[in-house]
Amino acid sequence: MITYFKDIRDRFEALVSDDTPIYTVTSTPGCNITKIQPGMIGNKFYRTKGHKHINGEGELYKCISGCGYVVQITENGRLVKKFEPDDRVMILPYAYHYVENIGDEPLVFMTSGPTCEKDYTMRG
Repeated sequence: MITYFKDIRDRFEALVSDDTPIYTVTSTPGCNITKIQPGMIGNKFYRTKGHKHINGEGELYKCISGCGYVVQITENGRLVKKFEPDDRVMILPYAYHYVENIGDEPLVFMTSGPTCEKDYTMRG
């Protein structure tokens, strides 16, 4: 799956081409590999589309290469974790979450966890 700017337009204030690739997700049995391109739109880094899992299951992220932040938004506030090679981050149940690439090279990470329905009404 390739996510283009037109798919996440509401997350950014500045305009870029609708065909600008932001990130790709490759599904494999048991996990997904996500690759976020480096770049910014206005003052915001390229990032995944924020969501939470409807069934409340957690998810494990492992950084393969690049540098970024994993952001989780819970009832208790915002959790931000720097994300570098070999780092692992557990996504908390019911947390809205996204990953942003703050580096100059692609940020590649693996996710393992639920393949459940997602809620994309990001808050925060």
